[in-house]
Order: sequence, then structure tokens, then C-alpha cells
Amino acid sequence: MMPETPGSPQMGAAQQEQASESSASNFEVLDSGLPTSGRRAFSEIRRQLSVEELTSAGVQKLIIEDLDRAELECEGLQGYVERYHAADKRAAVLEEQVRSKRAFDILHSLCLTIGGVLVGLFPALSKSAPLGLASLGLGLLLITISSIAKLYFR
Repeated sequence: MMPETPGSPQMGAAQQEQASESSASNFEVLDSGLPTSGRRAFSEIRRQLSVEELTSAGVQKLIIEDLDRAELECEGLQGYVERYHAADKRAAVLEEQVRSKRAFDILHSLCLTIGGVLVGLFPALSKSAPLGLASLGLGLLLITISSIAKLYFR
């Protein structure tokens, strides 16, 4: 008599379900803690080597191969390091430019505001001639200087 295998016509639906559950539990995936990259075959090997083991030609070849691979990888990453430092310098320069532009914009807005307030006070202060004219003149001067500076330092 042939053994019944899961999915064969001799087995009932309940038996097939039990067989599939038992076969699924037989194949559980265990997290072995192995690295996800690199050579997995050497991940569980004892890392301390005796003097006798180090004198072996095979061990020396593996160590030299690993050293060469690490040096090539280091050379490949050196370009990224240089580009990182260049981008970091550029970012610092741009941040300083933004900071100085922001300070200039704040000063420009402040001068326009004070100039506008002084010009706006002219009708109220026009009763006393020197104070009203000084308010108008200083306000227009602040607005003019601020606008010229904004156009010049764009």
C-alpha cells in the first residue's frame, strides 16, 4: 500500500489540513543571528588562531584576500568621504549666506516700518512745523535708503 502524502486523493480534507500543519511546523525558520552580508560560512568559526594555524599557507591566503578586499572597499569609500567634506563645506557657506541675508532682510523691514510710521505721523505732527517736517524727512530718508540698499545688495 502506498503511503498517503498531503494532497493525495486518498486523504480527507481534515487529514490534509493536519498534514500541512505538521509539515509547516517541521520547517520553522530559526533566526541564527548570522550577518546578512559577507561570508556566512566563516561567521561561526573560532576567531583566535594559534601560531601553527597562522603559519598555514591557506590561512595566510585567506587573511591576505580579506585584507585586499578591505583595502579595495576603503579606496572605493574614500571618494564618498571627500565628497561628504566638500558638501559639508558648501552647506556651511550657504547657511552663513542665508543667515546674513536674513539679518539684512530684518534690518530692511525694520527701516521700512519705522520710515512708514514717521511719514504716517507727519499729518499729526504738522501743527508744530519743525517736528512734522523732521518726521517726514527722516521717514522718507529711511524708506529711500532701505530701498536702495535692498536693490544694491540683491
